Amino acid sequence: MVVNADGKSYVRADALSILGNIQPDWLGGLTNTFTYKGLSLSALIDVRMGGEVYSWSRYDQNAKGTGVWTNVRENLTIEGVIDNGDGTYTPSVQNNVLGQDYFAARSWGNIGEEFVLDATNASLREVTLGYSFNKKTLNGTPFDSAKLSIVARNVMYLYRDSKFVEMGIAPDTAFSPTAAAQGYESFSMPTTRSLGFNLSVTF
Repeated sequence: MVVNADGKSYVRADALSILGNIQPDWLGGLTNTFTYKGLSLSALIDVRMGGEVYSWSRYDQNAKGTGVWTNVRENLTIEGVIDNGDGTYTPSVQNNVLGQDYFAARSWGNIGEEFVLDATNASLREVTLGYSFNKKTLNGTPFDSAKLSIVARNVMYLYRDSKFVEMGIAPDTAFSPTAAAQGYESFSMPTTRSLGFNLSVTF
């Protein structure tokens, strides 16, 4: 990577280039249901493999020094090469760089590459635990069958890019139908986890 003559910030390329594609390589889901007598347990795993998103949240936290990864501000080193202007390059290593140069200057330099993140993720999207009452229990009631279930949604991420973990942001929020632009994450709220009860009966 090419750095400026002071060795403290990187040089932006003259030509624009494609840094990512929001389209995934594939999408998939896996549902399993286990039953034992009147009990049933089902789980849905949701997978998005491939694709990239641009994270404005990471850019902003990097520029302002508010991201947790910017807490380390001592013994920072920038490595790269300096362009001599004649087709040759001189290796450059700057030690003990100030945090404002190491982090903020990377954002202020209008270089978007490090804010393009991998959108690959796998999540435990839903878990349902249910109990079906047997007919003997329902004797004397108007019900032919009854089932009570506890349903949890958006339970947890099994995998997501470590940079999303640092920010506490869900990568799939960049693909919300309400997003102004697909593949663009901006100060997203974490995906809401919910817990509910369901009672279904037949007469």
